[in-house]
Amino acid sequence: MIVREIKNEDAGKLAEFFERNDVEDVTRNFHPFRLDNESATRIAEYQGRDKYYIAIIDDSLAGFAMLRGWDEGYTVPSFGLLVDLEYQGRGIGRELSVMVLNHAATLSDSVRLSVNASNVAALQLYRSLGFRVIQRKKAAPGVVFIMKKEFEDD
Repeated sequence: MIVREIKNEDAGKLAEFFERNDVEDVTRNFHPFRLDNESATRIAEYQGRDKYYIAIIDDSLAGFAMLRGWDEGYTVPSFGLLVDLEYQGRGIGRELSVMVLNHAATLSDSVRLSVNASNVAALQLYRSLGFRVIQRKKAAPGVVFIMKKEFEDD
């Protein structure tokens, strides 16, 4: 698996990835923006401080991750992860997360994320990566956990 930051030329593949995953099973848990061509183009052409990454397996886009919030003035970026429906359950989310979080540790003291309490697989992954729940919020249709991971000083 190759993990790298998104480039302009990735817009088409990212749009296909978003459109393929624009289904209720995905969007109920991943909804920071619409999964469409416009979002893919905006992200591929993005040139701010936030970071966007893709995971490629055999020339197929298998995952997407992001660290964002710096451009909005936040000191702690939000981490987001989306693994293609066809690739879920194969450890790609963990591998992609580890790589992106290792990069995040060079950019920030910590990262945060929001996850639906009903998303058991994601909660298990994030806890195993060192995230801890710092807040619980009621949100339709249930509860959202705000989690944070602190990076240790070497």
